[in-house]
Amino acid sequence: MEFQNFTSPTYGPYPDPPSGSTQVFSQMVHVFLGMVQPNAFPPDFLIPFIESNFQTYDVKQILWYEAGYLACVIIGVLFIILMPLVGFFFCCCRCCGNCGGKMYQEQTKRIKCKRHYHYIALFLVTIIILAGNICMFISNANFTDAVNKTFNSFNDTVNNVNTFLASVPQEINYIINSSNLPVTAANNSLQNIGPELGGSILNAIGTKAYPTLDLVSSMASVMYSSAVLLVGVNSSFNQLHSTQMNLSQQLSAVQKSINDTQNSPSCTGCNSSSANDLTFNANFNTMPDFSSQYKLLADLNATNIPLVLQEAKNTLSSIPQQVTNQTKSTVSDVQNQLKDINSELQNVNKDLSFTDSLKNISKTLQNATTIFFDKKPQIEEYDHIRWIIGICLSCIVLLIVICNLFGFLLGPIGLKPNVDPTNRSSVSNAGGDFFMAGAGFSFIFSWLLMIVVLVVFLVGGNSYTIICKPWDNQQIFKVIDTPGLIPSFNLSQMLGLKDVSLNVSTIYSECQNNQPMWGVLHLDQVVPLEKYLNISKYEGNINSTFNQMNITLDPITFLTDNQKDILRNISSSGIDTLNFTDIQNQAKKNVTTVSLTEFANALDNLTNSQANSTVKARLKSDAITLRSIDNDIKSTLQPQIATMTKSITDLQATTSKIPNNVSSTLSAIDSTENFINTQAAIIVKSESRTYMDRIMGYFPAYIKWANTTLRYNAARCGPLGKAANSTYVLACDYVVDSLNAFWFSLGWCTIFLLPGIILSVKLAKYYRRMKKADVYETTNSEQFLIPRAAMKK
Repeated sequence: MEFQNFTSPTYGPYPDPPSGSTQVFSQMVHVFLGMVQPNAFPPDFLIPFIESNFQTYDVKQILWYEAGYLACVIIGVLFIILMPLVGFFFCCCRCCGNCGGKMYQEQTKRIKCKRHYHYIALFLVTIIILAGNICMFISNANFTDAVNKTFNSFNDTVNNVNTFLASVPQEINYIINSSNLPVTAANNSLQNIGPELGGSILNAIGTKAYPTLDLVSSMASVMYSSAVLLVGVNSSFNQLHSTQMNLSQQLSAVQKSINDTQNSPSCTGCNSSSANDLTFNANFNTMPDFSSQYKLLADLNATNIPLVLQEAKNTLSSIPQQVTNQTKSTVSDVQNQLKDINSELQNVNKDLSFTDSLKNISKTLQNATTIFFDKKPQIEEYDHIRWIIGICLSCIVLLIVICNLFGFLLGPIGLKPNVDPTNRSSVSNAGGDFFMAGAGFSFIFSWLLMIVVLVVFLVGGNSYTIICKPWDNQQIFKVIDTPGLIPSFNLSQMLGLKDVSLNVSTIYSECQNNQPMWGVLHLDQVVPLEKYLNISKYEGNINSTFNQMNITLDPITFLTDNQKDILRNISSSGIDTLNFTDIQNQAKKNVTTVSLTEFANALDNLTNSQANSTVKARLKSDAITLRSIDNDIKSTLQPQIATMTKSITDLQATTSKIPNNVSSTLSAIDSTENFINTQAAIIVKSESRTYMDRIMGYFPAYIKWANTTLRYNAARCGPLGKAANSTYVLACDYVVDSLNAFWFSLGWCTIFLLPGIILSVKLAKYYRRMKKADVYETTNSEQFLIPRAAMKK
């Protein structure tokens, strides 16, 4: 039985944090904000301020905490106030011919160097402003992209959270419902108790019983073979005796005929062959009596030992069915107890009420998503307006940059060396006018730009230092975890977990490490998992039920008492000592005293010397008869002798082992019967215990797997950590950082407008057409020499 690990759900994409130059620029902003707000979070006034429902606060503490922002605000306000005033007085001053307003430029030795210095300085300032302006365009576009990405990424993030929330009860239910596996396995085993338990009992008894049955079967075969061999010996002896008697009569008749012929006066030279030697040398008239042994064997075979053995085998084979029939009530009781175990394991879900809370959270998220997307047209409209404003502000700065760039281009092109300032070209004068236009636009718009910088700086900067930065270092979660800070916020109650203290910071940290929800939510304090997974009391009940189970096996008969008695009688009947020595010796002898063929040849020779035809005919006839008898001996009698000899040999080989076989077989039967009588009950108990342990063994494996999986594998909350990170990326890395990048680049440009104004005004005078001339004289000047008359050629 194997428990399969569940597969994690498939989650959608998460937004990637920005990288590259955008991230570098954001780091610059973070460094600046770190200098503006170096104080630790949370400030001392924050928690009392929230606890008082935003009613009680200490202004001094707030101002001290926001000292960096306050300093920046003061600088910004001064900039906003002073820039219009300075611009106004500067204009008035120039109109009065002061502050560089007089169209006169003193020509000095270093005027060219000064022009180059102011040119390079203003060019560098313009490049810096242009870089900031480019960042304005980029950050303005990034903010719009952030808004657009937020909708898709927010939808993916909420879907991922909902997928995770839905998977938590599914995974827990899968683990709890997997208790059906051991229960089903145990029930299947109980339904097969006959083959399983009965088979085990049969194997234990069969290791002793089946060899004994084989031994008895082998012994029965020996007895049957012995009876067949006895019949064969007797039959072959009778045939041999009958054949010998017949041939003996024929041989005696021939002997008498030869003697009568030889005694006849007409027989010439008949005294040379004596017919008295024509007799049988081997005598097969006697055979040992084994009728009593044969009767015992016949009686034994009549008892049908194979039938007894087959009944014994059937009794052994029926043990599984006997177990099935005798354990029906036990199986029913144990199955009911297995149902109780399954019900107890299913009770884990009853204490996991937080799964219902997860459904409520999922519904809340879905409602929030619906509301959020309902506001999408308005948000996109507002963002479009913001984008237009951002483009306008960026274009204002770009206008100033373009004015300077035209000045950089037209001024040097139109300016000719050693030309009187009053005679400068229109192109050069236009370059100077562009520089003055840039300075004028700077005076007009810089204070307005600073207002935008100041407002967006306060919003974006505080969003980063109060929300994003504490979120990144997790300090904000410690504030949220402050007891009683948010009266309606109790994470334990929201999740339906009583007597459990949960805090957001710990949950956030552990979900970042993809820890299982069981440990994150401290469910050990809510769900007595060890209690539900402890089935020892049910195990005791099942053990008691099995102990009350009574299995009685049918007796096994290997041999009846009558069969055993007959075997003992056969063993002591002397069947192994039957004496066939005499008949075996007779079989080794020549069948006749003389060779009948040679004797017939002698008669043939004698026949040739006879004159009397009657004697001659009689001698010839007797010779033919002798040859016929000799042929019968060779073709019939001798094979019968060989057959009888072989039968006797086989019989002796078989019967010689009967006493030992009988003894060992009866001893094995006694041993096996004693084993069954004394050990069968013990075997039944032992195998029943093993069988019960095997059934109950399904549960420890499940309990170990369920305990480990619930505690360490199920419902890993990494998706929640990723969702929180996604929210941070969307809110801080995309929106807040883009907002901060915009005011930072706009402020950057605005600040550098100040040196740009000064340098533009100064550099413009080097290219504009002056109204009054001023000539620089050198020591070798020839400006006022009177020209000489010269000869015309």
